[in-house]
Amino acid sequence: MDAKRTLLLLCALAAFAIICAAIPWGAARASEGGGNHYPGGNDDFNVGNMPPPGLFLVNYFNLTDSSALKDGSGHKVPVDFKLHLVVDAVRLLWITDKKLLNGNVMFHVVVPVLNQYVKAGGKSQTKTGFGDVQTGIGIAWHLNKHFHHVLALDTLVPVGAYDKKDLINPGRNYWSLNPIWGITYLTDSGFEGSFKLQYFINEVNSATGYQSGEEFSMDYLLAQHVGDWAFGANGHYLYQTTDDKKRNETADFDGNRGENFSLGPTVAYNFKRGSVIAKYEWDLRTRNRAENNQFWLKFIYAF
Repeated sequence: MDAKRTLLLLCALAAFAIICAAIPWGAARASEGGGNHYPGGNDDFNVGNMPPPGLFLVNYFNLTDSSALKDGSGHKVPVDFKLHLVVDAVRLLWITDKKLLNGNVMFHVVVPVLNQYVKAGGKSQTKTGFGDVQTGIGIAWHLNKHFHHVLALDTLVPVGAYDKKDLINPGRNYWSLNPIWGITYLTDSGFEGSFKLQYFINEVNSATGYQSGEEFSMDYLLAQHVGDWAFGANGHYLYQTTDDKKRNETADFDGNRGENFSLGPTVAYNFKRGSVIAKYEWDLRTRNRAENNQFWLKFIYAF
């Protein structure tokens, strides 16, 4: 694929995200509990541009706050609601020198720890514990100095604590299968466009008989590198593509589909063996989910 075709592809993906955010999808509700396995906006710089073979530590620190629930029209639900999350997720990434289809085979595992507080309908609850573990295998290609991409297949394993009677839980009590395509385009002048496209296929929650619908997710980044620094805009788009089901029946008249679009500034500093990334993201479009503000601090280190 030549540089012009690659740039056109990246522009098309960016346009798709903007168009999706503007489409009046209509009434919708989120998946079970108003959430999913992936908070969104996790990844950013070089998401398709993997480093040389080796072992890498990636630490994601996240603060999430919300004081509003949005209905299917994007209006605030008149209920006293507060949500506060503190998350630290450790990811170990192993890029091997083994080749498959002329790309490097890679493995990873992500283990999150969460502190959660929620207040809703006159009740409140705080929980701390391990969340569900994410693990997977992928292949990384460097097609040329400009275009890099990754194909991966992840599995989300329900090891986090879960009680259907509680307001909030560290785990979601169901498995998810998660194919991923990461794309990065870099110019000679230091401009970067990166996109992480994902699809979540969710199994049934055995405690409730509820099956959240399938979800399309995209993290995106547009940035400029200047020496050891990089500055840009980062965000996330999520759209639920199929209906929720409970005991094999559609969960509601509209299938309980959810949607979310976020955007915010990001800055990165690169040092000899890794990088530090800070970013803030605001939800700009939310349908029947909590409207969140998120702060991320990400640390990457090469062993």
